[in-house]
Amino acid sequence: MKIKTIALGTALMLSTAMPIASFAQAPEQNPNNPEMRADRKAEMESKRLDYLIQKLNLQGEQAKKFATIYDQHQKIKADLTAESRKLTIDLGINDMRNLDSNMIKIAALPDSSAQKVVACRVKLADLEKQYLADLQDILNAQKIIILFDAERAFQREMMRTMRNNRMQKPETDQPDQPIEQPKPDQKAKPKPAPKQNVKK
Repeated sequence: MKIKTIALGTALMLSTAMPIASFAQAPEQNPNNPEMRADRKAEMESKRLDYLIQKLNLQGEQAKKFATIYDQHQKIKADLTAESRKLTIDLGINDMRNLDSNMIKIAALPDSSAQKVVACRVKLADLEKQYLADLQDILNAQKIIILFDAERAFQREMMRTMRNNRMQKPETDQPDQPIEQPKPDQKAKPKPAPKQNVKK
């Protein structure tokens, strides 16, 4: 009987410890985890590419060439955009909510700093030119126009889906309130002893 009691206690301890251990070993469940965000971004880009190929009605070798050009363009564009964003943050000219104040800061920039910002914009413009030239090697003008329209349509659909998901998301449970501990100077009142019937 004693052995059974010890075994049962051990099983209960393991059963309560397992969820904590599994949570600790699964950081990917955290929506703010960088790896999870990267996975979500890669999944979205894959869906975007599939969507564009479908709308352009591309098949076989043409679809493969388009995917290569598109992926390369997206990666370089993301790098240049991040570089430009970092530069504007470092220079303190990224406050788009207060345009007037931002314009004053831009006007006060040293010429060398302003030239760096313009250089980033030139790189992005050159990238778009090269992208169009590469697309013209595999797509006609009509399909290039369809591509740009399809990209905007996918972006709108993605934003609509995200907005709907936020609206349908159930309210999270409120965290449990901590149990209030008695203050050190408060002593628990002793319970009165039960009355005993004294036989006379």
